[in-house]
Amino acid sequence: FERRFWLYRKGYDFDRLVERVAELLEMRTSEVVRTGKFARTVEARTVLCYWANRELGMRVVELARRLKLAQPTVTQSVARGEKVVSEKGLQIEKELK
Repeated sequence: FERRFWLYRKGYDFDRLVERVAELLEMRTSEVVRTGKFARTVEARTVLCYWANRELGMRVVELARRLKLAQPTVTQSVARGEKVVSEKGLQIEKELK
C-alpha cells in the first residue's frame, strides 16, 4: 500500500501511466491505448496493464473497460508485463528501484 500511495502522491493515475509508458517506449499516447494487435501497441499495453494493476491497484475489470479489451486479455497482459518490465529495465520512477 505504501508504494501505491507514494505513486498517487506523485500524481500517478491511469492517464499519467499512459503518458509514462509512451515516454519510455518512445511512442504517442494514442498508440499506447489504441485497439489492435500492433506489436508496439501490445507491448505498451502490456506494461501499462502490469503497472496499473500491480502498482496502482487498479482492477482488471476497470482496465478492460478503459482499454476496450476483454477481461482475459487484460489478465494475460498483466501476467506478461512483469517479464517485459524486467527485460527492458523499465521503471515508473527512478526513485522506485
